Amino acid sequence: MNRMMTKVIVILTPLLMTPLMAYLLSEGIIGFGGGEKDVLLLIPYIIWSVIYLIAGILFRKKSIRLMSLLAMGWSFGLVAVLWVGLLAYSIALS
Repeated sequence: MNRMMTKVIVILTPLLMTPLMAYLLSEGIIGFGGGEKDVLLLIPYIIWSVIYLIAGILFRKKSIRLMSLLAMGWSFGLVAVLWVGLLAYSIALS
Protein backbone atom coordinates (compact mmCIF):
# COMPACT_ATOMS: atom_id res chain seq x y z
CA MET A 1 0.00 0.00 0.00
CA ASN A 2 1.44 3.35 -0.91
CA ARG A 3 1.97 6.23 1.47
CA MET A 4 -0.94 8.37 0.20
CA MET A 5 -3.44 5.54 0.68
CA THR A 6 -2.20 5.05 4.24
CA LYS A 7 -2.68 8.75 4.90
CA VAL A 8 -6.24 8.62 3.53
CA ILE A 9 -7.05 5.69 5.82
CA VAL A 10 -5.55 7.46 8.84
CA ILE A 11 -7.49 10.66 8.08
CA LEU A 12 -10.85 8.94 7.50
CA THR A 13 -10.78 6.36 10.32
CA PRO A 14 -12.29 8.55 13.11
CA LEU A 15 -15.15 9.72 10.91
CA LEU A 16 -15.87 6.21 9.65
CA MET A 17 -15.95 4.90 13.23
CA THR A 18 -18.83 7.24 14.14
CA PRO A 19 -21.66 4.84 13.13
CA LEU A 20 -20.05 2.04 15.13
CA MET A 21 -19.70 4.28 18.15
CA ALA A 22 -23.32 5.41 17.79
CA TYR A 23 -24.46 1.80 17.67
CA LEU A 24 -22.40 0.81 20.70
CA LEU A 25 -23.70 3.77 22.71
CA SER A 26 -27.33 3.32 21.71
CA GLU A 27 -27.30 -0.40 22.53
CA GLY A 28 -25.69 0.22 25.90
CA ILE A 29 -22.56 -1.79 25.13
CA ILE A 30 -20.50 1.30 25.92
CA GLY A 31 -21.85 3.45 28.72
CA PHE A 32 -20.48 6.56 30.37
CA GLY A 33 -23.10 6.67 33.11
CA GLY A 34 -25.42 9.12 31.41
CA GLY A 35 -28.04 6.72 30.13
CA GLU A 36 -29.58 7.92 26.89
CA LYS A 37 -27.61 11.16 27.17
CA ASP A 38 -24.49 9.20 26.21
CA VAL A 39 -25.53 9.50 22.58
CA LEU A 40 -25.05 13.28 22.93
CA LEU A 41 -21.33 12.57 23.28
CA LEU A 42 -21.34 11.83 19.57
CA ILE A 43 -21.79 15.50 18.72
CA PRO A 44 -18.33 16.62 19.94
CA TYR A 45 -16.86 13.42 18.51
CA ILE A 46 -18.31 14.12 15.07
CA ILE A 47 -17.10 17.73 15.21
CA TRP A 48 -13.64 16.50 16.24
CA SER A 49 -13.62 13.94 13.42
CA VAL A 50 -14.55 16.50 10.78
CA ILE A 51 -11.90 18.96 11.99
CA TYR A 52 -9.38 16.08 12.05
CA LEU A 53 -10.28 15.26 8.45
CA ILE A 54 -9.88 18.86 7.32
CA ALA A 55 -6.61 19.33 9.22
CA GLY A 56 -5.30 16.03 7.88
CA ILE A 57 -6.01 17.20 4.35
CA LEU A 58 -4.24 20.49 5.04
CA PHE A 59 -1.16 18.73 6.49
CA ARG A 60 -1.03 15.89 3.95
CA LYS A 61 2.44 16.92 2.70
CA LYS A 62 3.99 16.04 6.09
CA SER A 63 4.95 12.56 7.28
CA ILE A 64 2.14 10.33 8.53
CA ARG A 65 3.16 10.72 12.18
CA LEU A 66 3.51 14.51 12.00
CA MET A 67 0.34 14.85 9.95
CA SER A 68 -1.74 12.93 12.49
CA LEU A 69 -0.18 14.75 15.47
CA LEU A 70 -0.85 18.15 13.93
CA ALA A 71 -4.38 17.15 12.95
CA MET A 72 -5.09 15.86 16.46
CA GLY A 73 -3.71 19.01 18.03
CA TRP A 74 -5.80 21.27 15.82
CA SER A 75 -8.88 19.12 16.37
CA PHE A 76 -8.63 19.12 20.15
CA GLY A 77 -7.78 22.82 20.20
CA LEU A 78 -10.69 23.87 18.02
CA VAL A 79 -13.18 21.65 19.86
CA ALA A 80 -11.96 23.17 23.15
CA VAL A 81 -12.34 26.70 21.76
CA LEU A 82 -15.83 25.88 20.48
CA TRP A 83 -16.77 24.39 23.86
CA VAL A 84 -15.51 27.45 25.77
CA GLY A 85 -17.32 29.72 23.32
CA LEU A 86 -20.55 27.79 23.75
CA LEU A 87 -20.11 27.87 27.53
CA ALA A 88 -19.53 31.64 27.49
CA TYR A 89 -22.55 32.13 25.24
CA SER A 90 -24.75 30.08 27.56
CA ILE A 91 -23.51 32.05 30.58
CA ALA A 92 -24.21 35.32 28.77
CA LEU A 93 -27.77 34.21 28.04
CA SER A 94 -28.54 33.38 31.66
